Amino acid sequence: MKTFNHFTLLLLCALLSIAATFAQTSNPISQDVTIIIQQEQVRFTSQKAVQMMQLQIFNQAGEKVYDSSPMTVAEITWPLQNVNGEALKSGLYAYTLSLQESGAADVRVRRGHFIVDRVLDRDTKTDKLWVTSQNESSIGTELTVARSEGSTVAGTSSERTTTTPRDTTQREAASRGETPSTTKTAKATAEAASGTVGQIAKFITGTDLGNSLMTEKNGSIGIGTANPEGLFHVHGTSGGISTGITTSGAGAGFFFRNRETATAGDYWAWYSQGNIARFWRQGVGDLLAIKTDGSVGIGMAPSGYKLDVNGQLRTVRGNSNDLVVETTAGTNAWAKMWMITPSQKWNIGTAHNYKGNQYYLHDATFDQVRMTVQPNGGAIAFPLGDVGIGTTTPQAKLHVLSSTQNTATIYGESTSSGGVGVYARNLSGGRALYAEGDTGQSRDKGGLVKAMIFVNQDGTIARCFNGITGATTGNCGIDVTRQYDGVYLVDFHSQVNDRFFSLTAQGSYGTTYNESIKTGANFYFAARGITSNTQVVIKTFITDAEYTAAASFMLIVY
Repeated sequence: MKTFNHFTLLLLCALLSIAATFAQTSNPISQDVTIIIQQEQVRFTSQKAVQMMQLQIFNQAGEKVYDSSPMTVAEITWPLQNVNGEALKSGLYAYTLSLQESGAADVRVRRGHFIVDRVLDRDTKTDKLWVTSQNESSIGTELTVARSEGSTVAGTSSERTTTTPRDTTQREAASRGETPSTTKTAKATAEAASGTVGQIAKFITGTDLGNSLMTEKNGSIGIGTANPEGLFHVHGTSGGISTGITTSGAGAGFFFRNRETATAGDYWAWYSQGNIARFWRQGVGDLLAIKTDGSVGIGMAPSGYKLDVNGQLRTVRGNSNDLVVETTAGTNAWAKMWMITPSQKWNIGTAHNYKGNQYYLHDATFDQVRMTVQPNGGAIAFPLGDVGIGTTTPQAKLHVLSSTQNTATIYGESTSSGGVGVYARNLSGGRALYAEGDTGQSRDKGGLVKAMIFVNQDGTIARCFNGITGATTGNCGIDVTRQYDGVYLVDFHSQVNDRFFSLTAQGSYGTTYNESIKTGANFYFAARGITSNTQVVIKTFITDAEYTAAASFMLIVY
């Protein structure tokens, strides 16, 4: 079989041999107009001076896709585009060339067809263009010209030396004064090409046209569908790679521009490299990456985690919101949240059936559990370290520091009939529960001991503590005056008449214990000798007598 280039060469030779005969015909426009096909353009050139030339192009539906408008030039160049400057798609097109020579009263018309085959779009081979030419009576040469990249092929029309049944019909109609319409001619040509209206044509052999899988409807292109829903619509019916859009090669990707600006510098793209799917933006780089196992990286390459994020992470919802870390595995499977710096790692979490399903705070750098919370109202424990409340430098296992002077440091309350308080135990001996003041302690500092004294029956202070000054020696800044047997004036030099008192007399009268003699004590804020609200009168007595009696006593002021 001869190659297509061989066929083209023979055709051109035939055209040159026809040229001499063509000069003898009665169709001046056929002699005086040359059609020159070049890369991505067709030139219509008149050999004579003209006062008007106009080129119009029609698609198979008879719709006009290009109109040069009447021009006072001898040559019209058509760049194979429509009125919007868009390249014509593969298919069959009719053309009408109107020409009025200088000084002529009549306008003459040449009609013909173009067959455009965008081979480059389909299989990377060279595009092809076929041309037919007829005179006003639809009689003329079947001029066929093939375009090759970088070359120019020119042809002039002439009468055909052989006829077909369609030629005979057209000539008979012309002899009767009838002119076949452009629409009928286009229809006949479409039938000869075995095409379907709306179906984009393709070459099924080197010279024959047939239907492709592509359709065109209202300016939209469809593949696999006759009713495209967008400018370009691909419809797959069975799934898989063959039913989608595939790009390949070193620059493969799916590129698109921002719909508001659509500038060349505002490109976005989906592509794959290193078998990782990537979402990319020009000037920024990869924004999103997905590995073959489904791991996702936002702003960074994905690692062994299902989601890696380079930047702040936020979850927002118009309703209630949750951030869930969950495990559905068996015993000891954990659910944790980690906080990591270059020098320290922490995590909080729980583990299935591990130590009662406790919640814990774990120092992962030193492998230490610092806090545990047992479920269902269970204990809260701090296994290691000192705990400070109100202070960052605790001085004991539990150190509570109040920031205001009138706030109770530790407060105990019971809703039942049982006792309430603070219980302390020292397993190795020593004091277990004690109260201390400080030099900055004010008189109204609720709940703390303001003063403690033990007074002998002669009025001397045996031991003392001043919660205001912190003194523990001498008389601690507290004065005691024995007014007479069993009456003592105590001056704390700080207001005490609005405080709480705890007063206890020594168990028996005198220095020798006598079980049969019982003593007691009471206090007064308004008695003989009181001149200030810093003073209190203490009276000791024998319980079965009618008079006071000297006795040792202990007084605590809160």
